[in-house]
Amino acid sequence: MIELVAESEGKLLGIKVRGRLTARDYVETFVPHLDWVFQQHGKARLLFAMEKGVEGLEDDSPWEPGRFAARHGGEVEKLAVAGEGQWGEWAQRTGGLLGGCEAKAFAPGQWEMAWDWITDT
Repeated sequence: MIELVAESEGKLLGIKVRGRLTARDYVETFVPHLDWVFQQHGKARLLFAMEKGVEGLEDDSPWEPGRFAARHGGEVEKLAVAGEGQWGEWAQRTGGLLGGCEAKAFAPGQWEMAWDWITDT
């Protein structure tokens, strides 16, 4: 399940993640917000805060790095993930595939540090 962070504004989009990232989360919640950011600002800066115990990606998920990058390549300026080890790897792989995107992983609980990094110009 994903939830939009209240501090999201302009090209900054913060997402809190619990449980498992599903295709439904992607299509019904994430994409409409992201598309709005692209329409209004051209590019986005994304921060994913992975709560403890996030289970991973649904099989054949649009969140898989290659699929995510194929849809959003060139549209994301910065990508940050605050979460456990596997999510840092996801951030680095996805950021590398997005083209022109800076990506950085932060430890669990470093939400504020990640937000500061993503908002820095």
